[in-house]
Amino acid sequence: MQKNSTQPPLKKERAQTDNSLNVERGKTDESFDAYKGATESKMDKAVIANRLEADNARTQRRSELDGHQDVPGSSDAQLQKNRESEDIAIDLERSKNDLALERERGEKERLLSKLVSIERQTTDKNLLFERTKTDLETKLAANLLTAEKTAHLDTKSALTTREEFVAIVSHDLRNPIGAILSASNIIMDDPSVDGIGDDAKRCLQMIRRNADTALRLISDILDMERIVEGKLHLQLAPHKTSVLVSEAIESCAHVAAAKKIKLNSKFTMDESFINCDRDRIAQILSNLIGNALKFTPEGGSITVATEESSVEIKVSISDTGPGIPENEKNHIFERFAQIGNKNRTGLGLGLYISKTLVESHGGKIWVTSAVGKGSTFYFTLPKP
Repeated sequence: MQKNSTQPPLKKERAQTDNSLNVERGKTDESFDAYKGATESKMDKAVIANRLEADNARTQRRSELDGHQDVPGSSDAQLQKNRESEDIAIDLERSKNDLALERERGEKERLLSKLVSIERQTTDKNLLFERTKTDLETKLAANLLTAEKTAHLDTKSALTTREEFVAIVSHDLRNPIGAILSASNIIMDDPSVDGIGDDAKRCLQMIRRNADTALRLISDILDMERIVEGKLHLQLAPHKTSVLVSEAIESCAHVAAAKKIKLNSKFTMDESFINCDRDRIAQILSNLIGNALKFTPEGGSITVATEESSVEIKVSISDTGPGIPENEKNHIFERFAQIGNKNRTGLGLGLYISKTLVESHGGKIWVTSAVGKGSTFYFTLPKP
């Protein structure tokens, strides 16, 4: 029998499409839950470690003070009272910070949930429209069945995959997060900000810091997509090497100062030029210097040096950090190199993107390191 011969395959295909869409959405939810859990767990561990370190330091300071106290007696009661007041103040401050962190996490989760809901409603609406159109065309003429199946397959292939969903979220998040960062910068730069309380200042700093981190992660994700799709284009022009390096060092100076890290430069030339994409070279330098700042302990040092030969310019970024184990050196330039690292920060895309950008300029990048003695990252760029 030929009656309704097109309906069972169509229903089966639609059921498969719905199932695939639900599976992909489930995977997306799991991925974001895992990322959120890992991020929050890392942040919680860092807070606990910092507080434990502060408590130990306070206990040691009090023990040393007790050991050198010359006049016992009545002053002990006052000292104990002062310490109890200090402990209460510290507990109150930590409770406020915990509350602010919890509110921040709730707001982030609410925003992401809203974005996911909007995207999925749009997908469902488009899918419903396509299915209604298909049904009408099937009823109007049987000879359009082949064309209808092709259109439906095109629709199926165009459904949002997990990678495309991440790209959509990245694009949709860029504008609101950029607005948050701009607003926080304006407030922090306003002279009247000195009149607000310390808690409000810390909250503003946290907003600015997290917004800046989010924008950097989004940019890394989008750069990775461009690389994968072969859409990474360079705007080449001659630029002075020492200027590029100096500007990169200057942009990282405030971070180095906050960590009490010495940021040094060593140039072996003044007028050398390279034919490059200025923004992309700045991105490479920012990634490598930022990576060194991330792992160099307080009081350490970082040196950015340049040297040249007849055919190329070589830039090096040396730090006094913990170094890289030998078995990890071959993997740090891979995509998502930090995914399996419990102590990771970020997505592990910075070095992968830097490697791709250097190679796109015709250069190469590598690292030398010894555990406990720091690391040096090198990259070369050909001279015009």
